[in-house]
Amino acid sequence: MRLRLNSRRRLPLTAGLAALVSVAAAITTAQTAQAAAPQILTFANKCVDVRGANTGDGTLIDEWTCNGTVSQQFSIVPLGNGFSLLKTYANKCVDVRGAGTGDGTIIDEWTCNNTVAQEFIV
Repeated sequence: MRLRLNSRRRLPLTAGLAALVSVAAAITTAQTAQAAAPQILTFANKCVDVRGANTGDGTLIDEWTCNGTVSQQFSIVPLGNGFSLLKTYANKCVDVRGAGTGDGTIIDEWTCNNTVAQEFIV
């Protein structure tokens, strides 16, 4: 399954990834349980990708040409409060570094830790 980010303007890579926070506009399928590893597409028709398929905390999340690898597969886990976790193939969570709110804040993968930095509207 591929999911497309609904963004009409071009953004710098970090801002584009920060748009991952607005995945609500990107993911249009109804999901009530952990979903089977969809790909998330950016406005450029590229996939959101865990850099280098690394599994360590702090690994950056980029956009990359879609290639069907596990580094581009994410699970969506509803939390029941209107928010969801986005899990990587390594069972880590997509994370807004330091719970930052500024433009250009880094998006990475991190051990799931029940903080707002890992909650997304889906």
